[in-house]
Amino acid sequence: MTTLDHLHEYTLVDAMLDAFGRTDDPQRLVMLADALSVAQDRRAIFPLLRRLNERLVLRNEDVEHAVCAALTTFGVMERASSGRYRFVPRRRLAPDVIAAITHLDARMPLRYLIVAEDAPSRVPCRHGNHGECPYCHEHE
Repeated sequence: MTTLDHLHEYTLVDAMLDAFGRTDDPQRLVMLADALSVAQDRRAIFPLLRRLNERLVLRNEDVEHAVCAALTTFGVMERASSGRYRFVPRRRLAPDVIAAITHLDARMPLRYLIVAEDAPSRVPCRHGNHGECPYCHEHE
């Protein structure tokens, strides 16, 4: 890869991130989430996480699936046995991802926080989860 190729790739990802943060068009969000997933640039993780609590994402299954599927390609989410998306256990998340989730804590939909549905503990964390919570230290 030449220096010019690297610059073009960087500029393209930046443009996708900028467009992803600004658009309210569901089809464009799906397209951009898919493209960010393919680009595999970790800078996309925080913008994807930030979108999770927006009405546009929560009320449109296609957009929600695209955002969650993109986060899955980054190893941040996985599909539960119920078919819903959820965060992977905290121990599998990179420190920067834990920091991003912690930063967005109050805005994160509870349905993504249910992680250990197959092995509940007796004591729920502060989010009401039984088992591991992706950003609680209570179950480490």
